[in-house]
Amino acid sequence: MPRVSIILALSCFLIATKCLNVKGDQALIDETCRKTPQPGFCQLCMREDPDRYSKDTFGLALQSADCSISRSVNVSVDLDVISNGTVDNLVKDVCLRCQFLLGNSIKSLQAAKRHLDEKRMDEAVNAAGRAGDNRQQCAELLVGEFPATDAFNIDFEILKEYYINVVAILSQLL
Repeated sequence: MPRVSIILALSCFLIATKCLNVKGDQALIDETCRKTPQPGFCQLCMREDPDRYSKDTFGLALQSADCSISRSVNVSVDLDVISNGTVDNLVKDVCLRCQFLLGNSIKSLQAAKRHLDEKRMDEAVNAAGRAGDNRQQCAELLVGEFPATDAFNIDFEILKEYYINVVAILSQLL
C-alpha cells in the first residue's frame, strides 16, 4: 500500500511541476509578445505548436519564424490556385513573380533560423528583414497590377505583422 502512495505522490508532484512550468512559459510568452508591434498575432503564433521549441526567447523566435514561413507557404498556395484558375496571362505572370518573392522570403526566414542557431543575432535580424522586404514587394506587385481586386483578397497586412513580429522577437535577443 505505501508503494501506491509514493507513486501517487510522485505523479501529483510531476503534474504540479508541469502546470507551474506551463504558467512560467505563458508568462514569458506574454512578456515577449507584449514587446512586439502585434501582440495578438504573436500570441496566436505561440499557441500553434506550443511544445515544438523550448520556451525561452530563443525558442519563441524560432516559433515566430515558423509561423511566418507557414503563412508564406499558404499565400503561395493561394497564388498557385489563382494562377491555375485563370487564362489571363497577366494574372499568371504576377502570381508567379509574387510566388518567387515569397519563396525568397521563406529562404530568408530559414536563413534567419540558421543564424539564430549559430548565435549570429545581427545576421538573423537582417535575414528576417530581407524576408519582410520580399513580402512587401509581392504585396506591392499585386496591388500595383490589380488595385481594384484588393490583391485577390490575400491579406498581406496580416502576413506583414507576422514578419514584423519575427524581427521584434529576434531584436529582443540582441
